[in-house]
Amino acid sequence: MDFFNCSICGQKFDSFMWCDSCQIQEFENNFKNWTGENEEIDSFIQQTQLKAKDFDQFIQWMPYEGFDSIKKIGQGGFSTVYEAIWRDGPIWNWNLKSKKWERNDSCKVALKVLEGSRDSTRFLEEVSAYVECSALSVYKQTILRCYGISQDPETQDYILVLEYMPNGNIRRFLKQNSAKCDWSMRISILKDILHGLLTIHKRDLIHCNLHTGNILMRNNLNGRESKIAIADIGQYGPPCTHGEDLYGVIPYIAPEVLRGNAYTQASDIYSLGMLMYELISGIPPFSNRAHDQKLMFDVCNGLRPEIKKNNVPDNFINILKKCWDPNPFNRPSAYDLFLFDNYGELSVKNEELFESKYEIHPGAIYTSRGLGIYAQDLSQDNDEIIEWITEKRLEVPGSNCTTKLQNMNDEFGNNFE
Repeated sequence: MDFFNCSICGQKFDSFMWCDSCQIQEFENNFKNWTGENEEIDSFIQQTQLKAKDFDQFIQWMPYEGFDSIKKIGQGGFSTVYEAIWRDGPIWNWNLKSKKWERNDSCKVALKVLEGSRDSTRFLEEVSAYVECSALSVYKQTILRCYGISQDPETQDYILVLEYMPNGNIRRFLKQNSAKCDWSMRISILKDILHGLLTIHKRDLIHCNLHTGNILMRNNLNGRESKIAIADIGQYGPPCTHGEDLYGVIPYIAPEVLRGNAYTQASDIYSLGMLMYELISGIPPFSNRAHDQKLMFDVCNGLRPEIKKNNVPDNFINILKKCWDPNPFNRPSAYDLFLFDNYGELSVKNEELFESKYEIHPGAIYTSRGLGIYAQDLSQDNDEIIEWITEKRLEVPGSNCTTKLQNMNDEFGNNFE
């Protein structure tokens, strides 16, 4: 068998066993055999298939009837997550002799039902960034893979069919594995997160809701493969709204966003700083107090979590504090952080630094939610806070890393992802 040239058309493979012209022809021939009963959805899926350069870079329409053993495993602010068995399994190869797709065995997947997503236009705005970054991250796999789109037959809400992550999110992982997750392991996890965030920012996109609940852990903790996958890219609010209302997890929201400014790549970096804090302390930020309008005000006024300076290397503390800078222009870019490689070493044993037991205030909420009620309360109950926030309003561009990102391809080449 020729592993470099297509046996059908003779053209050179674009990637391993992938011939662009033949795959595009096969996709087009198959368009008539499926539909999501919505022209916009169908067109969106078709475009991912026609632009694909590998078996991991496209999505499918997946009928709800193709899932078995559906079980609820999580509830978010505007979505519900189920685990299920996908009977067909993902496509992994095109058989040149039989001219048929070859699939892996049936596998477990996560079904994320986006409530209020019957408006397909808004839904596609939300998921396009997810699908794009998922396809771009196939080599390092730092973005949660999206297999396709389905639809709840009862509510008509759309469903993202996602890679299943049995270890849950990074907060649960750190709590359950604190002793064996040493300093070098935590730095390795941080680098994987940075790779995923840089993949997002490189496409001029913004995550908008970066927190530990959206960093999911893989099974492999050794080797060069990614230990994490970033989820919920661009899905920072209910699909039936247009993003103007404040939404998220208060401790992870940058102060300029709390003041009413738009999310930017710089606000993602602030959120990353909170992730870094939780990585090295083992404690969720501001776990000892209610997540309410008072905390929002205090954060805008400069409050940050306390760091045990005697135990954490100075280099790490310095870069972490830069991520927390109240001025978004002073924060490092994802590119800066990705290149940084001098976090220092611990001078104490792991157990003296990393906490695995802590109490969470009953008013501390670490799931994404709409926060407009607090803005309303501020305007009604505390004119002084509103006046302060208004005076501090900033005009912030997309990020302070734009110029550097423009030159990234020259340094890393096209195979960065």
